[in-house]
Amino acid sequence: MQRAIRELSNVIGLADAIEVVRRWGGRDMYVPVKVESGDPLALTLGLDTARRMVAHYGGQRLQLPAERNALLDLRNAAIIAQHDGGASMESIGLQYGLTRQAVSHILRTHREREAIRQKFAGRTAEAAPAQSPANI
Repeated sequence: MQRAIRELSNVIGLADAIEVVRRWGGRDMYVPVKVESGDPLALTLGLDTARRMVAHYGGQRLQLPAERNALLDLRNAAIIAQHDGGASMESIGLQYGLTRQAVSHILRTHREREAIRQKFAGRTAEAAPAQSPANI
């Protein structure tokens, strides 16, 4: 899941985060510092949820992914979680309307990206000099 969606869903919930992406995705969204019942944000999310969003992000510009990309990321994250939980590729494919090969591709791509992240994280740790009394 993209970081912007993950952070937003922690503040207002996943369903409301998806609504925000559907309405304002694919561009920068300015979050007002104050929200009233007739404001577009309140009309989309409800006043209480809009106020939570404003309390957290008020005055900021959020870079929201396009709806299609965000929804695919959410779907793929759910597929990965289900597979990690023991679901078969066949059952996952049936649930999401995908072939076994498509599910396999999603899982393989995830593994490859994770391997690259791990490799990069290892290099970053190696590149940082250790702080010892001799170096200070």
